[in-house]
Amino acid sequence: SNSNCWQTGKTQILKRTAADITLLQETKLRLDKIQQAIKQAYRSGWKGSLGPALATCAKGTSGGTAVLARKGIGVVPNLSATDGFEHRLAGAWVQGVQKGGIHCFSVYLKDGDGMSDTNAAILTELAAAVAAEAPHAIAVDAGSNDCGPWYLGAGREHRPIAHIEWDIEV
Repeated sequence: SNSNCWQTGKTQILKRTAADITLLQETKLRLDKIQQAIKQAYRSGWKGSLGPALATCAKGTSGGTAVLARKGIGVVPNLSATDGFEHRLAGAWVQGVQKGGIHCFSVYLKDGDGMSDTNAAILTELAAAVAAEAPHAIAVDAGSNDCGPWYLGAGREHRPIAHIEWDIEV
């Protein structure tokens, strides 16, 4: 979920969802606020891995990602993003869903940029992290009108009905 800030993620998503695992983007938490946010999440029944946002100016931030699971479910951070993308990519191993657990990655691409050099670099970083974990499956969610992984970062309007009609014709 793109919470647009930690406060919204904490009050509107974490406190309301029935999900056991939640991935957040755009938490806008600076490094000095991460430990406080981890404690707030824990008090709300969650634990996990939160990546810091990039400080853009005195009060501005960009990005910030999180992988969170309900208390009682094991969560271990498993990604150390490099190349300056720590604010756009978080990963954690979550004990659950299947024997041996699952690896979850929260990715925040640059909206409206399409497959720009920056988005391609973020996805390359993600591909390296995924390859290192050798997953059995990859699931992608592009929002409420998910049309699959081919569309991520395309930077253009998505019209689900046209795509559904095309799928039916094929």
